[in-house]
Amino acid sequence: MQKATAFKSAGLAVPTNFGAIGLSFNQFGYENYNENKFGLAYAKVFGPYIQIGLQLDYLLLNTGFDYGSQSAVTFELGLQSRLTEKLTLGAYVFNPAHFKLNTFNDEPIPVVMRFGLAYRFTKTFVGECEIEKNTDYEGVSLRGGLEYEATKHFYIRAGAQTNPGIFTFGVGYRISVVQIDVSAQMHQVLGQSLQIGMTFNFDRK
Repeated sequence: MQKATAFKSAGLAVPTNFGAIGLSFNQFGYENYNENKFGLAYAKVFGPYIQIGLQLDYLLLNTGFDYGSQSAVTFELGLQSRLTEKLTLGAYVFNPAHFKLNTFNDEPIPVVMRFGLAYRFTKTFVGECEIEKNTDYEGVSLRGGLEYEATKHFYIRAGAQTNPGIFTFGVGYRISVVQIDVSAQMHQVLGQSLQIGMTFNFDRK
């Protein structure tokens, strides 16, 4: 609920006969300090069990008060494996080549690694957990979440995270080609914040 910690994101994914192509934009911050990421992604299914996605990123850091801006190019890679009808595993790494911002001291960009799994207990109830390591911080972050489809197209979600401690709660509702998601989180330092998202899914069929 603070202007300086605002986060905006937009993305587009288009399926093709040879995989899926995506574009994305993320921004964190405000006019005197903001971090921007522009992404170009490609993903493909390899057989019944493996899905792989690769994204090229252009990072742009803008700082006010005549400090100028810095930029860098890096990439991120994700892999997902559906082991059974109920169990899916995933792994992800951001900036594995240790690229740096083009500052006077070549400021390092953190490496982020994640490993997680999702288990579908029933058709309407899913549990997920994840461990993340960010080289900018000591230790690891553990996360867990639950999603329950209370009625047709209406979802209730809750989650928690360590390092930093965060609790989340959200709901989602799908109307035709539109899904609307609203969530709130309680951060141990920053307090409460609200997130709203809309997803449009235009089926080619």
